Amino acid sequence: MRKDLISAGVAAFCSFTLLGLFAALAPSFLIGTLHQTNAAVAGVVVFLIFAVACLAEVLFRGLAHRVAVVSGFVTLVAGLWVIVAGLSAASLAVFIAGTVIGGFGVGLVYGASLASTNQLAPPEHRSQVISTYFVAANLGLITPVIGVGVASQHIGNLDATLICAVAITALVVLALVNIARSPRSHPIVETH
Repeated sequence: MRKDLISAGVAAFCSFTLLGLFAALAPSFLIGTLHQTNAAVAGVVVFLIFAVACLAEVLFRGLAHRVAVVSGFVTLVAGLWVIVAGLSAASLAVFIAGTVIGGFGVGLVYGASLASTNQLAPPEHRSQVISTYFVAANLGLITPVIGVGVASQHIGNLDATLICAVAITALVVLALVNIARSPRSHPIVETH
């Protein structure tokens, strides 16, 4: 069970990292790299990732947790790399496409990993386990964003985001390996 809870914590960390990047840094990406100075565009882009994530949670809540987490991880990483491509090409359209793809990934990963954590936690320790899950999520929301923000001042938005994308991809690969090693009878695998 501990391995599955670690995977859920990594899922929370990675999904909240992408949300944090948008909530904190999307406006500076739009202005500094994509040359979009309209504040409404920044607001719409930030709203878009959260709206798509919420929609994905609702639309796909019936999926088995394993399917949702694995699909969400793949979609989250794909979205992150499309965002990097959008920054590299200075293309708002590609950046927005990555936002939508990443939003779906966030919704799938977050919804399924939280539900799995709820089911895996023994009732007498559920509050501690869920609190730990949200600590991991909030660390994902804060830590990489600060790192990317500081690094952006020294190496630019694209290179800082690229480093973050590599780190998140590595975490996702490790979590997917961990999930693949989980017994198929475990709740993260089978339940809805």
